[in-house]
Amino acid sequence: MSDIHIVLKYNDNLYRVDTIKEHEDVIKEKGKVIWGIIKPSDGSPGIDRGKIKLINEQIKKGIETKAFFYTQGRITAVGLITKMIDREEMKNSIYLDLIPEYYRKDINRCVAGVELSSMIKLEDDTFERANLYRFGTEFGSVSYANRVNPMYVSERTPRSYFFKNYEKNIVNLEVINKEVAYDKVNTNEIVYNVKDELDYIKSYIKNHGFSYNDKLIENFYLSLKSKPFLILAGIS
Repeated sequence: MSDIHIVLKYNDNLYRVDTIKEHEDVIKEKGKVIWGIIKPSDGSPGIDRGKIKLINEQIKKGIETKAFFYTQGRITAVGLITKMIDREEMKNSIYLDLIPEYYRKDINRCVAGVELSSMIKLEDDTFERANLYRFGTEFGSVSYANRVNPMYVSERTPRSYFFKNYEKNIVNLEVINKEVAYDKVNTNEIVYNVKDELDYIKSYIKNHGFSYNDKLIENFYLSLKSKPFLILAGIS
């Protein structure tokens, strides 16, 4: 089974604060922060305890477990989860100082909490939006527009943001198609265009009776070009 991560939705207008900055400030001061998952009322249903247990067990195995923060149509940041906390634990006084002050008064409305030790802001979420899919599905699309919070997701291509030096590795096809790739074979320089090569690959696959989404083929190609090692997930 693929690793599980979460998407957390937020709205800066709800408390009229910069939500990400408020949480980052607590991390800078305390070393970690609690992101409370707030529901509309005290009686709102809690978070599936099975999911909380699954995520915490995954963290104990040393797997980088991430929270993707979504608002206003885009993923704005990624956080490193160190623990998932249920509704009752949220009321424990040991966590109070880790909760941003602006919403401490609403702690009873929190159905769960996410303990984070680090957060990274994203300038561009193109890779993340394409890379995430619904946990437990065969690459099911993530419905960011619905009101479910949190959402459970997995990554098509696992990416480390925190356990090693994070280097953004997003390749823009419009740029790479303008570049010329070179390969030397027997000292004879062969020059080819990346777009032409991709078109040939797509045509070859189609002519042999297979049907794959163009973007999937492009992602596969670019993954191999950026690092000549690829893990494929699926039914064998």
